[in-house]
Amino acid sequence: MVLAPLLALIVVAIRVDSAGPALYVQVRAGCARRRFRIYKFRTMVANADELLAEVLHLNVHAAEHHDSRLYKIPSDPRVTRVGVFLRRYSLDELPQLVNVVKGDMSLVGPRPLMLMEDKNVEGPARIRAAVRPGITGPWQVRGRNELSFAEMMTLDRDYVMNRCLTGDLRLLVQTVPAIFRGQRAC
Repeated sequence: MVLAPLLALIVVAIRVDSAGPALYVQVRAGCARRRFRIYKFRTMVANADELLAEVLHLNVHAAEHHDSRLYKIPSDPRVTRVGVFLRRYSLDELPQLVNVVKGDMSLVGPRPLMLMEDKNVEGPARIRAAVRPGITGPWQVRGRNELSFAEMMTLDRDYVMNRCLTGDLRLLVQTVPAIFRGQRAC
């Protein structure tokens, strides 16, 4: 209820800025690799999924890390003006609170991967699937988009192997300044 005015404002801003629905729904890999629908505010043009093949050459992980297992495209031309703002402050993630209530996600944990990314998780990093994915987690406070796929998987593995309530609380607290720094998310 407290977030209702902010959520309504975001919906209106998205709808005024570009045509299409305000929510974006995508299938992701969750706990035990079970698929679930993740909810986000739409930050890209409505047909962004159909345009993915046209922008894959902009994937920073493929260019900088020579690793195309993770898809991050800074300055993605599919992102709307409102989408830039929502991503910068992670406001596009707010609908994932519904995923938490449904039991698909938790507040803290490894970020849920897109299915095309999840198929690349191998070996000890597979342990990430032992817990529910989180709205925030080690990636968000320790490097966000600057991390390589291998570094992200190491952070996830270490999180799962050492997770505890105080660690989760620490990650929640550390997420707040990371959001307010406005570090751009892809």
